[in-house]
Amino acid sequence: MPQTISNTLSASVMFIAVLVGSVAMADDIGAPAEPIDIDETMNTARAFIEQGELEKAAEQLRKVVDKDKTNADAWNLLGYSWRKLNQNRKSKKSYARALKLDPNHKGALEYQGELFIKLGEREKANDNLTRLKTLCPSGCEELDNLTRALAGESGY
Repeated sequence: MPQTISNTLSASVMFIAVLVGSVAMADDIGAPAEPIDIDETMNTARAFIEQGELEKAAEQLRKVVDKDKTNADAWNLLGYSWRKLNQNRKSKKSYARALKLDPNHKGALEYQGELFIKLGEREKANDNLTRLKTLCPSGCEELDNLTRALAGESGY
């Protein structure tokens, strides 16, 4: 009889361990992404950025990149939101993702350059400036903004 109780107890403990492990794995995976309209969600995120609601913007942008991991614009704006929220590590990763998807993304080059300045990595910011000069031989807003940031004329 004691052996039967021991076997039953062992089986119960193993069942609970498997169940708990399954629940933990489900939490790591997360719920399936809810259907979203990417353009609408991007517009909502941009509006939140304009209003200075950066946490709400980041939440919207996470929905976009969860749905479309190849959206360089969303990764760029997510990097911007994280940078402004002083989440520099997340920001750096987001800009890197945007530039991996689109190496000539002028907005990501500008914003990543501003992050580099913030982190004291001026040489890297200058590298981004050089890339923007190549992409914008006649000039562009991103080039002008990063030039001003390197000159200390903006709050990057």
